[in-house]
Amino acid sequence: YRMSLDGLSKSNCDTDREHRTTCWEFVACSPTDACLGNNTCDDGYTKEKCGECCDVSNIDTADCEEEKDDNQYYYRTNGKCEKCPENIWLTACLIITAAICAGYTAYILKKKR
Repeated sequence: YRMSLDGLSKSNCDTDREHRTTCWEFVACSPTDACLGNNTCDDGYTKEKCGECCDVSNIDTADCEEEKDDNQYYYRTNGKCEKCPENIWLTACLIITAAICAGYTAYILKKKR
């Protein structure tokens, strides 16, 4: 990822390049597979070094325009941006069903005492 050091002290530039109006620093993306090259982020990634996900707080950035049009959001897990589930009601139903099963199992075990 290419970051501009404009506005910073010229001491940040290599001494051979202090005469230039723009000084660049090349840094790795975080995670490394988030960048496609030429300062372009992969789907779901945005901001400096492609280090943030296209979530609700970042959906208005230029990198997230396609995701905004599709109403697709991402969340970070294990350092990578993953798509949010498309059917959130299914996830909620599974959690509620698991809670009911756990409660029923606890009731049966307590009744056996």
